[in-house]
Amino acid sequence: VPAARVLSSRASFVNLTRPSGATSAHGEAGYVGDPSEEKASLASSLVNLANTVMGTGILALPAGMATAGLVPGLAILVLTAAMGGFALFCLGRAQLKLGTHRQSFTTLGDTVRPRFSVVVELAVICNCLGSAIGYLIVATDNLLSIFGTPGGSSLVDSRRLWTAVSVGIAAPLSLLKTMDALRVTSALAV
Repeated sequence: VPAARVLSSRASFVNLTRPSGATSAHGEAGYVGDPSEEKASLASSLVNLANTVMGTGILALPAGMATAGLVPGLAILVLTAAMGGFALFCLGRAQLKLGTHRQSFTTLGDTVRPRFSVVVELAVICNCLGSAIGYLIVATDNLLSIFGTPGGSSLVDSRRLWTAVSVGIAAPLSLLKTMDALRVTSALAV
């Protein structure tokens, strides 16, 4: 029955005790079996991807354009989009060249040059830290503009306070075991 499948997949998406895409051998949603077979659902993956794409970049774009100017801002936007597209093209070509089995950034890096995966992992760490800092800046600015008063000197107007609040909210979310566990927060953020 298609309606029952939709309802069980929706219940599986909201149930945080199980992976959203976990199914039994008989196709029953919500089954928790071998952890290596537990996967995120398509809905969970799309919501997390949408949250990533529409993250702080969209929030920071107007300020960046205002600072750089319209023509240089558009030039930088087109250049970074082209570089991102080229990087994805290179990853796709490398995946096709290595075969159809599952690959990771680590195995792709080691294929390019032995022990190159260390450089790849450092690049991923720097990218994640940069993204985290960007999110903290945007969250702090938003909380300060909502709760603070311009030019105020009370505790509520303290940038350090709102940075600490932002870290307090983000830290537990960053310690979750899988990306699938963020499906509900990603849905709320979009």
